[in-house]
Amino acid sequence: MKKNAIVLILMGFFSMCSFAQSSNSFCVGDLNPYLREYLKPLAKGVSTGMGGGWAHTAQPHEAWKFDLSISGIAVAIPEGERNFTHADVSSMEDDGYYFVDADGAALSADHKIPTFMSDEDANVFVQKNISANEYGSMLIKFKALNGYMDYPYAPNFSIQLSLGLPFGTEVMGRFIPEIGSTVTKHAGFEDDASVDKLNLWGLGIKHDIKQWLPLGETKLLSNLEISLLLGYSKFNSSASAVDPLLSPEDLLSNSITINYASGVEASDFNNQGMDLQMDALIGSILVGYDLPILHPFVGIGFNKSSIDAGLTGNFPVIEFESTDAVDVKIDDNNLRIEESRTSMNVQAGINIALPVLTIHAQYTYQDYSMISAGIALGMRK
Repeated sequence: MKKNAIVLILMGFFSMCSFAQSSNSFCVGDLNPYLREYLKPLAKGVSTGMGGGWAHTAQPHEAWKFDLSISGIAVAIPEGERNFTHADVSSMEDDGYYFVDADGAALSADHKIPTFMSDEDANVFVQKNISANEYGSMLIKFKALNGYMDYPYAPNFSIQLSLGLPFGTEVMGRFIPEIGSTVTKHAGFEDDASVDKLNLWGLGIKHDIKQWLPLGETKLLSNLEISLLLGYSKFNSSASAVDPLLSPEDLLSNSITINYASGVEASDFNNQGMDLQMDALIGSILVGYDLPILHPFVGIGFNKSSIDAGLTGNFPVIEFESTDAVDVKIDDNNLRIEESRTSMNVQAGINIALPVLTIHAQYTYQDYSMISAGIALGMRK
């Protein structure tokens, strides 16, 4: 049975601390600073990868020639960002949450805690001392999440159609039409989630700027290629859980009486889900050389990417009432991850042109470096 990776993370986290949540005030929003840091390198890596795979050569297609390409993309997560420090989540102390080691000792500010993209175990615990009115206090404690990835690469891919136009111009398009829940069962998610919406689109343009430069017409320069590339892509998706991701019953033992606040019912938590939006804007100046079969190129440019993801629907706030009863309200502060980044880069790539088929590969050096490779079918010339 398959689940979205972030859903697995959340469910794993809550299962670790479910014994503790009959306390005076627990809500999903309390965990936002920690889970944001835990997922940040994955979010940055995946959104950065949306800007990959646009360029296969420095030369635009000739007019009305085209190709259809498929590229795999791997974004390298820097070693220093596979962990974060205790200082990055110190704001949780304002809500009473403290990070400690296995012996209960406070962590130093520079103590490293693994992210999703780490391969390390988290020998770290989160605890909160709850004052429960006349019933005294209780200490809740749960283990932080371990790293999940053995290899520090965030994957992505692109399917791209490119068409040459007059005046040394090429246009590129990426498009996945809106997909709804009718395809969910084919992806193996029918037991866990229903895809409400999923679509992707992107537009790019490459223009030969060599024709506007006073370079002369020597034999050496005739095969030189210089172009300007711009590309933008956007991805949107949303999904609804078949069963609630997190209900009051999941958090509490059977011996605890659940009292719903006025206007709140158990069915109010049946609308839980997730949404995700990513976009990427890239720009490059590419310089290449046309050799028999081989077309090497280099470039300099930028990649501006962003991601906005989070939980949707109603999630519970559990408030301590007595030793055997709790009040349940609706949380107004669900988990949300918003990240954006802009980086300059340098690129190097090669295209191997065979009859009808071409093979391409590119390396982009930036703070989150990227490798893309794939094949294209069509007619370039």
